[in-house]
Amino acid sequence: MVLRSTKPVILIVHPSSGWGGAERTSVNIVKICREYHFPALLLSNQIRFRNSAGDNLYLDRNFQSWFGKTKRILNDLLRLYRLCCSLRPRIIIGMMPYGGFLASVITKFLPFECKSIASPRGSCKYFLKYFVKSSLEKAKYKFFFSLACGLADYFLSPSRASIKDYVSYFHVNLSRCFHIPNAVEVPKLNYDYLFDRRLSTFDSPELVWLGRFSEEKRLDLILESIKRLNCEKASLYMAGEDCAVKFRLKRIARDYGISDRIIFFGYQEDVYSFLMPRHIFVHACLFEEFGYALLEAMSVGLPVVSMDCPYGPREILDNGKYGILVKDYNEMASAIDSIAADKDFWLLLANRARERVRHYDFWTVGRCYYEMFSTISEKF
Repeated sequence: MVLRSTKPVILIVHPSSGWGGAERTSVNIVKICREYHFPALLLSNQIRFRNSAGDNLYLDRNFQSWFGKTKRILNDLLRLYRLCCSLRPRIIIGMMPYGGFLASVITKFLPFECKSIASPRGSCKYFLKYFVKSSLEKAKYKFFFSLACGLADYFLSPSRASIKDYVSYFHVNLSRCFHIPNAVEVPKLNYDYLFDRRLSTFDSPELVWLGRFSEEKRLDLILESIKRLNCEKASLYMAGEDCAVKFRLKRIARDYGISDRIIFFGYQEDVYSFLMPRHIFVHACLFEEFGYALLEAMSVGLPVVSMDCPYGPREILDNGKYGILVKDYNEMASAIDSIAADKDFWLLLANRARERVRHYDFWTVGRCYYEMFSTISEKF
C-alpha cells in the first residue's frame, strides 16, 4: 500500500537535547517515508535536525526534551494537540520516553482517528535502576513510562529482549509490538584496499570509540582495559562532544598514566572518515537498547570488542558470532590483545563485521518500516 496526501500521514514527535542513535533513526524514518511516498513530518525542538530532515522538519524550540514541571508538560500537550488538529496525521510516532508519552496521550483526545506508536529508544527499566535514586522519583517516572507505553496503540523497539521487559514492567501489549532494528547506510568501499592499509599499520593498532560521552556508557571501563593491555603500542581514539564526562575521562587517563595513548576528538560529522583508518572498535555501556555506533563501525569492516550489556550488542553481534563480547575490563584487554597479536584473527572478525551489517542495511530495514506503516494503515 502506498499512501499519498498533501498533509503528513506520519508525524514523528522527537523532542531532543542531544544527537545520537535515536536522532539518526528519526532521520532515517523520514528518509524511508520519502522513498515509500508516506508523507511525513518530524516535530522537534532540536535545530540540528534541520540539516538532515530539511523540509520535513517542523521546528518548535518551546518543547522540552524531558519530563519537567506539570505546567510545561501540559503546554507541550496543548501545542501538540493544536498541531495535530491542523495537520490531521494518521500515525504519530513518539520517539524517546517523553516523545512517546506526548504521542500516546494526545491521540486519546484528538477529534479524528489517529494511531500512536511509542518508541522509547532505550531501557526505561535500567534508567530507573541506575539513574533514579529516590523512591518518589522512581514512582513518578514509572507512572509516566507506563502511561506512555500502556496508552500507545503500538510499540516499536530495535531490541527483542527490550520488548520483553517493556511488556513485563510497563504494560506494553505484546500483540501490538513491532521489532525493527536501527538502520545504517553502508558506504560503498573498496574493502580489500582498506584492509590492506590497516594491516600495513597493524604493529601500532588504533582502537576507536565514538558516541555520546555520558555516565551510562561506562567509558572508564575502556580506559581501565587500555591500562592493562600487553600491546603497548596500541592507542585509543575517542570522539564526541565536550562535556563533564569527557573531561573526567581525561583526568582518569592522566591518573592511569596512559594520557599519551588516549587521543580525544570532538563531534565527528563524517563518522566513516574517522573510523576507516582505525583497527578495532571498543564499546562499553551499562545498558544499550541497540548501539548505533557499533553498526557504523562494522559497516567499514571494524572488528568489535564490546561489553555484554543489556541489550543491543548481544543482539547485533549475535551472541558473539560477529564480534567479541566481554564481561569486564580484564576480558576486554585480553580480547584486544588477542586481536592485535594475530592478523588472521583480525581479518576474520573484520569480514564477519561486514557480513553482519548487511542485515541492518538501510533498504532492508526500510522495508520493515514500510510494512509496519502499511499494516497500521489498513486498520483505519
